[in-house]
Amino acid sequence: MKKILLLALLIPSLIISQTNPGFESGDLSGWTKETGGTGTESISTTNVRTGSFNMSYTTNTSTYYYMQNSTGFNVPNGLRLHVIGWAIGSNTYAYARITIITTSTLSGGTTNIGTTSTRIYYNRPNSTGADLTAYFGLGSSRSTGGGSTIVHWDDVVAYVSASSETDLTDPNAPTGVNTVSNEAGTSITVTWTDGTDAATGSQQALILRKAGLNQSAPTLNDQGRYSTSGGSDGPNTVDSWTVVGVVNVGTQTFTDNSVSPNTEYTYAVHMRDLAYNYSTGTTNSITALPVELIFFNVLVVKDKVKLNWSTTTEVNNYGFEIERKSSNGNWKKIAFVQGHGNSNSPKNYTYSDQPLGDVTFKYRLKQVDFDGTFEYSHEVEVKLDEIKQFVLEQNFPNPFNPETTISYQLPQASHVTLKVYNILGKEVATLVDEQKEAGTYNCKLRIENGELPSGIYFYSLRTNNGFTATKKLLLMK
Repeated sequence: MKKILLLALLIPSLIISQTNPGFESGDLSGWTKETGGTGTESISTTNVRTGSFNMSYTTNTSTYYYMQNSTGFNVPNGLRLHVIGWAIGSNTYAYARITIITTSTLSGGTTNIGTTSTRIYYNRPNSTGADLTAYFGLGSSRSTGGGSTIVHWDDVVAYVSASSETDLTDPNAPTGVNTVSNEAGTSITVTWTDGTDAATGSQQALILRKAGLNQSAPTLNDQGRYSTSGGSDGPNTVDSWTVVGVVNVGTQTFTDNSVSPNTEYTYAVHMRDLAYNYSTGTTNSITALPVELIFFNVLVVKDKVKLNWSTTTEVNNYGFEIERKSSNGNWKKIAFVQGHGNSNSPKNYTYSDQPLGDVTFKYRLKQVDFDGTFEYSHEVEVKLDEIKQFVLEQNFPNPFNPETTISYQLPQASHVTLKVYNILGKEVATLVDEQKEAGTYNCKLRIENGELPSGIYFYSLRTNNGFTATKKLLLMK
């Protein structure tokens, strides 16, 4: 009841809230039949969570008599006692009434309920100028000529608030319901946004599961107290739906660990309030097909690395990010390989890489689902063939226009300069001038239109270790 909580923050010394959320075993000792009332009071603690009404009062007169709650409610001056309950009659002549008693003053609201389950609501302000203790009664009556009539009650809620309107309305349905399977397909996590606002008073979310995809959400019986255990705690099935979880408002996530891989499911989420009124359900479907990685390895050929991996099954698999890490560096994404979405057959993947600037590297896969969730594979370490000498490779392509690649290898860390000269020995470009670790490197030379004329040029590599090498290249436009 957000309105009540909000008011409590504003004036905490004045606002209190008391509830009796339904008749359960142990709650009934404070209820008595009104002195002098005719008819029979009947209290039963069986099936109190199934939606069956469990407190009744038989009347043979059109005069109201009540079952009274002998536990009083403190109502500060200027506030109101609200009472909400559900009632249903044994015939069309049935009337139900909630009466609030303050000192010796009675006030109540009457409704002709007949045989329809009806929510009865009434509130009374305390305008006496001082705090007082209030009580309430549940009344039954019949219209003239109706004969013996029974009125059944259940899920009665009482609370104190400054508002003249009820703070309990039917809960809003949750939004954004989503389902995600784990990698093994042995658990499914359901997430949602609570369907509540200041007026709904939502207390819990109920999560249900049914076999098969795209099932329509069940309609829950208001006043039903569903649970995951069943028995005296209430039913754990609704038609062919199973109650798999009940969580408090604000949790907004539940993991179902009772699923089987390669199985289709639909999940429904309902909100409920203090009086066990349920919202419309919102659903999401999923197949518990795991993304099961059966192997991941690498093959090294000189300065190239080939990655291979396979899956047996996949669910919601958007794809794989390939990450690489040098011996002294951080993990970096170097590529992405598209997944197969949902699949129950083996899938093979491969990727080739030519890492530069080091000899030892690590690789890992980041498997990403369509909703953004991800899991990492194990790490694989590779060591490139050892570089034993300084090497300056011939550029490729040669002749070139407008771009060519120059490769070189360093057996040890060095300060490197790589420059380009024309046929007269004049420097026309500096491609590298920095410290480099041992390893293999590629450098691109690009000549834009008009920068240099066609002809023969030279590129020269020098290191602070005394190595120098020069090769010829040809620009042809």
